[in-house]
Amino acid sequence: ILAAVAIPAFQGVQARAKTAAVKNGLVNGVKECVVSSAMDLGETFDKSQAYSGTYTSYNLGNNQGTTTCYEAYAGAEVGSGLPDFSISYDPTTGVSTKWCGETPANPGATVGCKNGTW
Repeated sequence: ILAAVAIPAFQGVQARAKTAAVKNGLVNGVKECVVSSAMDLGETFDKSQAYSGTYTSYNLGNNQGTTTCYEAYAGAEVGSGLPDFSISYDPTTGVSTKWCGETPANPGATVGCKNGTW
């Protein structure tokens, strides 16, 4: 009986840990980008070490059509049951936009995502 209760609860903890880690990586990547820009080292996607990290069940890349490290996308692996996340930072206003949501590859995935934002 204990296993019937503990295993589903543990799976929920794992999903929350995976989404928390990738969201932290996205935020740290933007912070590294701000520092890189301030030091005149550039603003290309490869300037942020956090983006090159390994995140369980996620693949990180730049937002479609951009090369800046101010924008990044974390796509969940197909069938993982996890939502996708993205971040976009406007260096002129200092405003970050965070999006999250389910995809056709992971319908109904909402862990770490509330009303399309995080």
